Amino acid sequence: MSRHPDDMDLDELQRKNWPQVAAALDSWDRDGRSAFLKADRDAKSQQWYFRRLVCIAAIAGAVATGFALEKLARGSNASDSEFDVLDLSLTAVIGGCILIIYLRGLHYKWLISRYQAEAFRISRYRFLIKAICAGGANTDLVDVLKDEIGQITACGDKQLESLARKFPTTQPEIPKATAAAGAIKELVQAYLETRIVAQQRFFGDRSTSYRSATQRLRNVAFACLIVSVCISLFTPLIERFLPDSGNSKIAQNQQSDQRTDPKKISYLKMLPTYFLFIGLFLPVASGALRTIAGAWETGRNLIRYEAVADAIKKTQTDPNEGLADLTAQPQHLVDSMWLTEQIFERENAAWLRLMMDVESFG
Repeated sequence: MSRHPDDMDLDELQRKNWPQVAAALDSWDRDGRSAFLKADRDAKSQQWYFRRLVCIAAIAGAVATGFALEKLARGSNASDSEFDVLDLSLTAVIGGCILIIYLRGLHYKWLISRYQAEAFRISRYRFLIKAICAGGANTDLVDVLKDEIGQITACGDKQLESLARKFPTTQPEIPKATAAAGAIKELVQAYLETRIVAQQRFFGDRSTSYRSATQRLRNVAFACLIVSVCISLFTPLIERFLPDSGNSKIAQNQQSDQRTDPKKISYLKMLPTYFLFIGLFLPVASGALRTIAGAWETGRNLIRYEAVADAIKKTQTDPNEGLADLTAQPQHLVDSMWLTEQIFERENAAWLRLMMDVESFG
C-alpha cells in the first residue's frame, strides 16, 4: 500500500509547545477525523488490490501471448492439449482480474477515496490557519467546516469526472492575520514541522523512486526494441548457414561426415524459430512491464511530483515568497501558508485528472 504523509497527528511534545494549534486541530478532528480515516483506509485498500490485479493480468497476458507466438514461430497448427489448457487458464485469469476491477469499481473507488483523503487534509490545515487568525475555532468557522466535510464526503464515483474537469477560477478568501504575532509564529512553526516536512518527504521520496524506476523501464524497453530489431535482421542470415541450406558449411560437413550427431543438427535447425520467438516476445514483455509501471504511477506522475517537491522546498527557503523568515509580517506568513494549500489543492485535482485520462487499466 502507498505510504502517505503522516501530518495528521501531533505528539505530546508538539501539543505542549503549540497549545493553540492543538486546540484548533482538535476542533477539526471532532468533525472530520473519522471521515478522513475512512477515506484514507479505503484508498489504500483499493489501490493495493487494483495494483496486484493489474500485475497478475499483465503477466498472465504476456505468458499467454508467448505461448501463442511460440506456436506461430514453430509453424504448428496442431492442437497441444497441455498448452491449450494452460492458455485457456491464463485467459480465464486475465478475464477474472478485469471483471473484479470493473465490477467492484476498484479503480474509480481508489481515485475518489484518495481524492477525498487529500481534500480532508487540505480542509484541516485551512481550518487551522483560519482558526488561529481568528483567535480560536468560533461557531461560524465550525459551521462552515461541517458543510465542507459534508460536501467532501458526498463525493462519489459518479461525480469523479466532474471533479476531474473542475478547474478553480476563484480561491477562498485569505484570512486576515488579526491574531497576536505570537500565535501566528506558533502556527508557522507547527505548519513547517508537520505539514511541510511530511509533504516534502512524500513528494521528494516519491519523485526519487519514480525517477529511478522510470529510467530502468526506459532502458529495458529500449534494450527489448534493439534486440528485437537485431534478431529480425540477422535471422535470415543465420538460416543460410544451417542444415538444409545447400551452400551452408554444416550441410557440406553433414554430407561428408555421416557421424554428425542428429540431435545437434535438430537443435541447429530450431535456431531461427527460437530467434523469431524472442524477437516477437520482447515487445510483448516490454508492454507488460509498461502496464505494471502504469499501475504503480511511475513515469506519468514523475514530473508533477518533482514540481510539487520544488514548490514545497521554495516555501522553506525563499524569504520573499515563503516561510523562511519568521520575523516577517504576520499577513505575509499567512499568505504563504494559504498559497501552499492552494498548491496542494491543485496538485490533488491534477493527479485525479491525469489518472482519469490515462489510467483506466494501468
